[in-house]
Amino acid sequence: MKKSNHRKVWITTGYNLFAEEGHEGIQIERLSRITGLNKSGFYHYFGDVHEFLKTLVQEHDLLVDEFADQISGLDSYDPGFFNLMLRHKYVCFFHIQLVRNRHVKFFIEGHDRNNMKIDPLVIPLFSKEIGLPLEVAIPYYEALRDTFLTRVDYRTMNYEFLHGLMEQFKTMVPMILNNESGNHK
Repeated sequence: MKKSNHRKVWITTGYNLFAEEGHEGIQIERLSRITGLNKSGFYHYFGDVHEFLKTLVQEHDLLVDEFADQISGLDSYDPGFFNLMLRHKYVCFFHIQLVRNRHVKFFIEGHDRNNMKIDPLVIPLFSKEIGLPLEVAIPYYEALRDTFLTRVDYRTMNYEFLHGLMEQFKTMVPMILNNESGNHK
């Protein structure tokens, strides 16, 4: 392998490991073993773990840009967006790890920055899926997203899980709306 590719190998391996395990899984010795690269190369490219994690968040920003470009071409939330999420599982799980580790300032900043790219593209698809006007759909979208974050893991991340969660949500929305309209009488 050319030395010029080593930096990319560190990043790709670290990105996938972070997506699977969060920042706790990022250990230089372990990365060295997985990549087969010398630890001195890690220090040469990144200096320390903190800078490496910042590099991983920057990589995530770029991958989310690509993901967002693909969202723009979708015409449905289910199955369109769900299938896109499944094709980009590592991007989704990296994003999840950012919010799950929000106590680290640059993780939550990265999460929020990338949500600002994704949400405006996804919310109209969601709104159409549940049959509510955009402004009414936003809090429901946020509730579904938060529910997804608490329930999903590598084992459950499949179309059946995503579709089932959406179907549960679709049955709850009319009940909530009916209850809210009953309370305003």
